[in-house]
Amino acid sequence: MPTLEEVLRAKEAELQQLQKEVDALRLAMRLMAGATGAVTPKPTSRISQVGMAKAILAEASSEMHVKDISAKISERFGTVIKPSYLAPVMYRQIDRVFYKSTEKPNTFGLIEWKKAA
Repeated sequence: MPTLEEVLRAKEAELQQLQKEVDALRLAMRLMAGATGAVTPKPTSRISQVGMAKAILAEASSEMHVKDISAKISERFGTVIKPSYLAPVMYRQIDRVFYKSTEKPNTFGLIEWKKAA
């Protein structure tokens, strides 16, 4: 049975191979777009939903309702995340990245604000 270290190395090698394939596909899309005059799609963001929510809250420097966070993510990152999908992601990160307001429902802040106070 392989050790965890061996499994990790194998997965990292797979990840590198997949990244090469993705890069090749992006290059092919650009080349094809140049030949047909089509517009190439925006490259997808590599930031996680948690990362996007954290960036929005840090920028706002205040607690925000999940609907407002979702709207700002769409505006800033061009990624649509429904509030009903974003809220559970944020709840799973309570006491690690976010805290939930005790006064307002579905309103979050950054846990680092609590530590700094």
